[in-house]
Amino acid sequence: SILAAVNGSKQDSVTAEIEAVVRKGEAIGARGGSAQEIAEAFYEDDLTFTGEGEKALYPDLKSFMKPLQAYTRNPTCRMKVVDHVRHSGELAVAWVAEHCDASGKEPAADYRVIYVFRNGKKGWRVTMEMFTTGKF
Repeated sequence: SILAAVNGSKQDSVTAEIEAVVRKGEAIGARGGSAQEIAEAFYEDDLTFTGEGEKALYPDLKSFMKPLQAYTRNPTCRMKVVDHVRHSGELAVAWVAEHCDASGKEPAADYRVIYVFRNGKKGWRVTMEMFTTGKF
């Protein structure tokens, strides 16, 4: 149907935009960019974050900046959107597989991440994130 085609193209557009944000964050990390650069390109100020091994929920980007520095030490990490991006209005949700090769003191690792993106003043940015170790 025409409606399905229009919705499908809108979904494809959002998926492409989310993929671009993921690629940009990955590229900053790969060139050894700072946590601040990654934060500006990837996250909303009202980010909430938690994951396996975290003792609490970080309630905003400011509170997450120190842990972000540790999470971005390994420049080998690569991210891949798994399945398709679910989207409605200003929010989109994506499952992402992240693989990091061994680098320096960091062992090789795989993560399953769920990102909630919001399309705000800076375009699509992550407003919620949760991760666990493992592969899809």
